Amino acid sequence: MKEKELSRARGAIGARKRDFEQDDLVRALLLFYLAHSIARQAYKDKYDPSCAVQLSARKLIAIAQEFDSIYFPKSAKFRTLEQSVSRGRRELGIERGWTFTDAGKSFIESSNKITL
Repeated sequence: MKEKELSRARGAIGARKRDFEQDDLVRALLLFYLAHSIARQAYKDKYDPSCAVQLSARKLIAIAQEFDSIYFPKSAKFRTLEQSVSRGRRELGIERGWTFTDAGKSFIESSNKITL
């Protein structure tokens, strides 16, 4: 097989980069909502959505693996999932404590019609 044909064949295998990026965003959003759902249950009347939630991505991924086998499969390497969530958080503007930056809020509200 010629070198050019071989490189073309290799490029056709596997998921597209865009698919990975979309998964990163979905994973980060799922953990964002999971963190705030846990905080809402824990603090009940004292819960404020704008306050930081002190749960690590590692703990949230472990919880999410119990419920979501599509985006958080137990067979996936844990480090890979952490990196994916980190990329998604950076892209969406989710800061430590699972809060959005101003840019992140406007991005989410404009693209998904979700009010934060």
